[in-house]
Amino acid sequence: MLIPVVVKESFPARIGLMTGVYTAALQLGATLGSALTPPLDTALGGWRPALATWAAPAVLALVVWTVAARGGRVRGRPRRPTGGGARSCATGWPGSSPCSSDCRRCCSPSW
Repeated sequence: MLIPVVVKESFPARIGLMTGVYTAALQLGATLGSALTPPLDTALGGWRPALATWAAPAVLALVVWTVAARGGRVRGRPRRPTGGGARSCATGWPGSSPCSSDCRRCCSPSW
């Protein structure tokens, strides 16, 4: 899962808080889905249309995520790598791939 890496890079001073916000958002989404799908089933005449309505928020989230991810680019060029960090060892655990010396710092859990 890439969200912990995004949280660590985007909010280095608030990792715990932002991970909590992310987890709460997951729980809220699951709660809304389970609470609202049965009434949608009745209103739309079946479970397939009811579940299909959840594609709209998913597409919206994809658009927002794509726009946010491109926010760091200038004129279509990717951002300059900052060196090291989670990008240098995203291929595996420390010792399983040739990484920089700070791989243990970025790949090991901080809690």
